[in-house]
Amino acid sequence: MLGKAACMLKVDWLVDAVEGDWDTGFTSTYASDRYRAIAPATALRTLGHSVRILHMANWDASYDGQERPDVIVVAKLLPGPGGKAGFDELAHRVLRGVASARALGIKLVADYCDSLFDKPDTGAYWSTLCSAVDYCVAGSEELGRQLRERFDVSLSVIGDPIAAPRGKARVYRRPPMVHRMVQRWLGGQGSPGRLNLVWYGHPSNFPPVFAWAKQLVALGKRQPWILNLVTRPSPKPQRLVHEFNARHAPHCLLRLVHWSEQTQWETVDEAHVVLIPSDTQSAVSRAKSNNRLTDALTMGRFVIASPVPAYLPYEGHIAITDNPLAALNAYLLDPGGALEKIATGQAAAEQRASLQVITAQWLDALEVVLRSPTPPPEVHSGAAAAAAVRLNLGCGDKILPGYINVDVVEARAGKSPDVICDLHDLSAFPDNYADEVLAVHVVEHFWRWEIEAVLHEWIRVLKPGGRMVLECPNLAAACEAFLADPLDGSQSDGRGQRTMWVFYGDPQWQDPLMVHRWGYTPTSLAALLTTAGLVNARQEPAQFKLREPRDMRVVAEKLPSPTNDL
Repeated sequence: MLGKAACMLKVDWLVDAVEGDWDTGFTSTYASDRYRAIAPATALRTLGHSVRILHMANWDASYDGQERPDVIVVAKLLPGPGGKAGFDELAHRVLRGVASARALGIKLVADYCDSLFDKPDTGAYWSTLCSAVDYCVAGSEELGRQLRERFDVSLSVIGDPIAAPRGKARVYRRPPMVHRMVQRWLGGQGSPGRLNLVWYGHPSNFPPVFAWAKQLVALGKRQPWILNLVTRPSPKPQRLVHEFNARHAPHCLLRLVHWSEQTQWETVDEAHVVLIPSDTQSAVSRAKSNNRLTDALTMGRFVIASPVPAYLPYEGHIAITDNPLAALNAYLLDPGGALEKIATGQAAAEQRASLQVITAQWLDALEVVLRSPTPPPEVHSGAAAAAAVRLNLGCGDKILPGYINVDVVEARAGKSPDVICDLHDLSAFPDNYADEVLAVHVVEHFWRWEIEAVLHEWIRVLKPGGRMVLECPNLAAACEAFLADPLDGSQSDGRGQRTMWVFYGDPQWQDPLMVHRWGYTPTSLAALLTTAGLVNARQEPAQFKLREPRDMRVVAEKLPSPTNDL
């Protein structure tokens, strides 16, 4: 780890939704900013390192007249009030800035705290950023595994630091039998015998919370309970809470608590048990960090959590299950055992997730980044090189950040490309221009007799050593799907998406340009690219549309020798 003998680091932490300054303190309503930017940046500054927290929207990546940092950490870019257009605009700005800073020799680290690669509105940005920086940090082992599976990337896994105040371990002890009889007679309302549960999180995570609440209805008549839901206001949860209470009160109650960080800690302090349900079938949920778990343990509360990978190291200290009813029954029968688990869990959380431990991990990662060799930046006409040039050919309505989006039509579904031109003739671009040519569901729209000439034109604009990435439907998979169910497979609506749409195109476009004119398998498409003069043609996991098994991705490179130019 970088210590006293090492030079102090100069770090710029690039954030989106943080407010404040070093004098008044930084704040954010987003947990990702609090745990993964404000906390480690503040800790590094306390150790004497030079740290700036900069807003993405105001970031001057040229550093004209400014002291350049050693490292820039790019934090999470959040969907904002401007919707997709606002996100795309800021994403373009960040990616351009990353390229400019890298050309100046500044090291760049991208911090990933969520599995966002498959999100239709934001996934392309996160995928592009990964290849544009020197190093990545993942918030959990599972997220690190997903990153390595998708990208050739160097990374460290750094979890979230504990943010909660340390509390005294406390459990619920059932009142004597006489008290419980009086409680039943009174209906349980307002009685001190009520079990106090709490959940805190984003409204989008409500489905598993309500699924657990329904399971716990069976407990209510024997043991009345209240579940406090600490979250931001949202109409749907309010309606669901009202409907639930109308059916199950007074023995089972849900209560919405308006989120603030202080309210969150106060509500947990008043509770007996913290519930952390998750959708374990979702790649996004499985990649989550364990900050809610470590914070709850630190406050001295028993935790019942779904079997998410990041929670498994705490298996001996909490109840890991998707059966909260059984877990609460066991808790009520053995409060002493629960106290022991909380005590050992507090120690385990401190050992693994204290701010001191997490800060040391950040320093270790930054040291690795600084020691890695820096490729010499290319310089053109005395200016720093621009970002890697990536063409998104036949973009349609899929406008990707970090790409020059090219199409033959002026707009599709209200989305306009950056460059309008016929893909048969890319004369708008010079020879050896692009580092990457991407075409998603495009090659199948050309006749077989013209595709080789089209590919030669695309290869012309590709730099020696550059990549060509083609995604399209897999004809073999479509045939198998059709033969497995010819009745559904022959339909023109969504039922034919994996069959007839592959053969002929989506009829809903009602556009001759959207008709499919040929089909490919991974083998035939790789052979076509090889015939066109590319090398190392191979299949990789598809990243757009339906992905496997319906779709496929084939990647190849242009020979590095300039004598191969077409």
